[in-house]
Formats: sequence, structure tokens, C-alpha cells
Amino acid sequence: MRLARRCLRSCKVIIGLSGSERRVLIAAMALLPAVDLSLRVLGLVKTRSILHGLSRRRSVNPRRPADPADARSDRVVRMVRVAAERSPYRVTCLRQSLVIWWLLRRGGIQNDLRIGVRRTPLGLEAHAWVESGGRPINDPDEVCSTYRVFQELFEAQSPRLDPPCDLSLDRPDAPDLIAGA
Repeated sequence: MRLARRCLRSCKVIIGLSGSERRVLIAAMALLPAVDLSLRVLGLVKTRSILHGLSRRRSVNPRRPADPADARSDRVVRMVRVAAERSPYRVTCLRQSLVIWWLLRRGGIQNDLRIGVRRTPLGLEAHAWVESGGRPINDPDEVCSTYRVFQELFEAQSPRLDPPCDLSLDRPDAPDLIAGA
């Protein structure tokens, strides 16, 4: 009975979507498990590299960053969230962000995948999000000040594997990630 209700709710959601929203939702529903499997088998760097290669088929316009209010980027973020909520398994921020990053790049919208860490009373916590024009598009703006980007491995134009920033915590301007330790 629960399954039938869940299916009915999902059908109502899908029927209420526009054609472009349905296409993005279907793509997200297919990509989320594929990205999950790839991350488990190949790891993050290889998965990101494969997705980057697949997104090259359509050119990304570096002069047109996604505005967080932009209808296309907003539609992609919303549909990936809907697909993640309807997924039979837990979809992490990394998996959602990789799918958002790829769908936006595929649509010609410049964006960057960010992964950051922060110190909590229970230890370090990691989080992934997508930025365009220096602003997060799938998280509130505060994510940039809450998490410290620990590697900018995933610049859209560069497959470099070395971090371009000094990650030393000994710098005077370094965030206090170990406060209270």
C-alpha cells in the first residue's frame, strides 16, 4: 500500500511538470545511480574525468555563468533534488552535485564543482556543491563561508590534480578548523 501511494505521488509530480522539466528529471533519475556506481567502482577523480569528457560534446560558454536565479540552472537543481528525494537509496550531496555540474555543463552553462570541509564537535564534515560566478547554485550562499574548499581539483577547464591554493593551516589567515581540539 505504501509503495502504491508513493508511486501515485510521484506520478502526480511528473504529470505537473513541463516537457523540459520532465527531460531533466528523467536524465537525473538515470544519472544518479550511474554516478553512484561509478563513484563506488572508479572513485571521484575518474568519475569526474569521465563526466568532464562527456560534457565536452557541447561547448561551455565561459562568459555565461549560471545566475542562481537563472531559470535553467534552477530547473536542473530542482529536478535533481526531486530525483534524489524519490530515489530508493540515500543520495549524497556529492552525487547530486556531480549530476547538477554535468547537466549544467552539458547545457552550456559554466560552473564548478566544489568540495569543502568544516570542523564540527564530532570531527570533520565534508560537503559538495556547485558554484557559478563564485556563488553556490544548489546551496545557500553561507556554504562558502561555512566550508573551506580543500581542493579545487575540479575547475571546469583544467584537469590538473594539484591544488592551486595553499592549504596550510599554519597561515595567519587560515580558518580555525581545529578550534576546540
